[in-house]
This record gives sequence, C-alpha cells and structure tokens, in this order.
Amino acid sequence: DGQVLTSTGAGSPPAFEAVSADFVHIKTVTASNVSAVDFVNGTSDVVFDATYTSYQIVINDLVPASDAHVHMRIMQSGSAVTSSDYSFFTHGGGSDVSAGNGNSNADNQAEFKLTGQAIYDVYASGNYFGIINCSKPTTTGHKKFFWHQSFASDGDGVKGQFGAGQFDGNTSAINGLSFYMDSGNISSGNFSLYGRKTS
Repeated sequence: DGQVLTSTGAGSPPAFEAVSADFVHIKTVTASNVSAVDFVNGTSDVVFDATYTSYQIVINDLVPASDAHVHMRIMQSGSAVTSSDYSFFTHGGGSDVSAGNGNSNADNQAEFKLTGQAIYDVYASGNYFGIINCSKPTTTGHKKFFWHQSFASDGDGVKGQFGAGQFDGNTSAINGLSFYMDSGNISSGNFSLYGRKTS
C-alpha cells in the first residue's frame, strides 16, 4: 500500500511512515491562447533555485495555434535570455517516417528548439507530450538539459524524439524557464514544474 514498516525505538510499538515521492510538485500552469508559459523563481509560488539540484517540467496536451515547433529559453534575473549561446540536438523518428527524420542539431542559437519537426495543430492528432529536465540551475558551470517527447506532425503518424542542450553563454544562475512556439500562440496545454529530491 505504499508504506514502510519502521521501528520508532526500543520498547515502543512499530509505526508506519509513508514512502517519500522522488518529485515535489511546485506549480501547474494551464495555457489558453498565450504567447508563452513562464516559470520564474519567486513569482506566483514558483521555486526555481538551489532548493532542488534538478527540476522537471511535464507538458501535457499542448496544442499550437498553427503548425509550429516548441522552443525554450532560460531566464536570468526574471528575463528570457535571447543571446546566441544555446547548443542542442534532437534525434528520433516516427511511425510513418524513417528513423532520424526531423533531427535538429545546432550551436550558437538564440533558444533551444525542442522539437525537430513542427507539431500539428489539430487536437485529435496533434497534442504534444513532453518531459524536460534541468540540472542545477544555480551551478557556476554550463546549464544542461535533456528531454523526451511524443507528438504528431502530420495527419497520421506519431513522432518520438529525445534531445539534449546546454546554455554556455555565462555561468550566472538561471531563475526560470520560458516555453513558446516559434510561430503563433499556444492554444492549450498543461505545464507542470517539479523539483527532484535527493533524499
């Protein structure tokens, strides 16, 4: 039943303690025809600092206003960083394409392009599911990310891709993330931020 039997000390009866979850839910944003979804430390109950050594964002049922790619930028001092200091790659395939179709690999970019292909804008086949991980946002080293995702980019087939990226412009702490489409708004979608516990 998800519990562990432990001893509370000599001579005392046993006690039940709940098993701790690996992740702590911080905030969920439900998008509705918005240009971007932002998580900024210290605003709207968002925690994105040294509290956790890594963070995870889960995106469910994202639907773009028009066929478009999902992009992500880091935030420093509450503002999205647009300098050409992002490096990334994506790799994957689909049920109706050869493996590797739609790959994307680039250095010196102004953002992370999470999807190697555009997401279809039809709800029946175009809702996107993705998991994005961020390691140590306050580290003095380069900020590293990886992601897994599933989506449709045409009327029939599903695409599966994974990717990784690094922001190498400076060693300052990042205090947020911004998600947006490269063209048009986010029609709908749920964005959930979690902190990963180390003990």
